[in-house]
Amino acid sequence: MKQALDGWGGVRDQGKKDAAFKLIVTEFLKRVPLDYLQFMADQIEAQITEQDQEECVVEGVAEADVAVADDGYGEYAAGEGYAEENYTEASYYDESVGAEAEAAYAEAGYAEEEAAVEEVVEAEAMEVSAEEAVAEAEEVVLGMDAPSQQAAEKLLSQIKRLKEPQQFARVWPGYTLRTTDQQLGVVAALLQIWKADDEGQPEICANFIMEVLKAKSLKIEIVTQALQAVAARLEHLVQANETHWHMHSYMLTNIFPKTPMTQWGWQHTQWTWISWWELTEGVLRCADPFRAFDVLVRR
Repeated sequence: MKQALDGWGGVRDQGKKDAAFKLIVTEFLKRVPLDYLQFMADQIEAQITEQDQEECVVEGVAEADVAVADDGYGEYAAGEGYAEENYTEASYYDESVGAEAEAAYAEAGYAEEEAAVEEVVEAEAMEVSAEEAVAEAEEVVLGMDAPSQQAAEKLLSQIKRLKEPQQFARVWPGYTLRTTDQQLGVVAALLQIWKADDEGQPEICANFIMEVLKAKSLKIEIVTQALQAVAARLEHLVQANETHWHMHSYMLTNIFPKTPMTQWGWQHTQWTWISWWELTEGVLRCADPFRAFDVLVRR
């Protein structure tokens, strides 16, 4: 929560800042137990009631001074006698206000609790935390930066001209992707650049990533991170291409452990069904539950 508030303070755009603050409050209500929220509400109500009582007393004394002075009772009566009488009435009024406020707060307790629950439900429906709102306002999505997109487009153009998938891995070293972040960005870009009018692209991209993985030019950890990052964006991606989630189905199918009965799959030391399932579960957990089911049962 501290990280979210720090990030919120750095947002300059007022609209984004208001939206992020609302989500921070919502996230706070979701994480803090209801009895602690009730305690905070009691403290705030007590502070407001105390301030109202003080203002009421001061206002009552001032009105007493003016009224008595106007009627000609004299400075002493205006300053002491009538003020004392009015103070007594103000004290009685304060007690009445306090009792009424307490009764009203007791009646409103259930309504406040119900409102808090509704806010939590609304926050869950939005499925975005305050940290994500700040990140979206300030950061570039993985694989959508210009260098990664350009490298992925160039790779795709080259591998489409190759006849055999076994030749795909030869293209990868030519890009001199030396750092893990660079490799992660390009793999994530390959998983996101699929256009709806190119039906064969997801299979080509999946086969390319698998061939580079088999050639040991790419680590499985990088592929896993890229799949998870893009899985979290599938609902956004399907707005432009409703079958974009097929890319994940191809990847999870191709990375399944190779068996003597299949012509496809990844044959690698210590890569077992359990390893594959752990990877698959981690990837699908990042996606919408209904979308995750579609990805898993396809093919």
